[in-house]
Amino acid sequence: MNVVDLFCGCGGLSMGFEMSGANILLGIDNNAAAIETFKMNHKGSQAICGDIEKISLEEFKPILDNNSWMSES
Repeated sequence: MNVVDLFCGCGGLSMGFEMSGANILLGIDNNAAAIETFKMNHKGSQAICGDIEKISLEEFKPILDNNSWMSES
């Protein structure tokens, strides 16, 4: 299962998903310090720092497309 963590903070929820076998594709949060910690905790994941209401689909769609997230059930 692939996961996109919205309002990810430092990645605690993502860590739980990862421990259960999930692939963390992306974390999004508007707190720069939290995103830096998320990046350290989830080295194979992408991260976007910004207001989720202002992030366009074009910013994160390539991340999702490159990971074939639609092909998994």
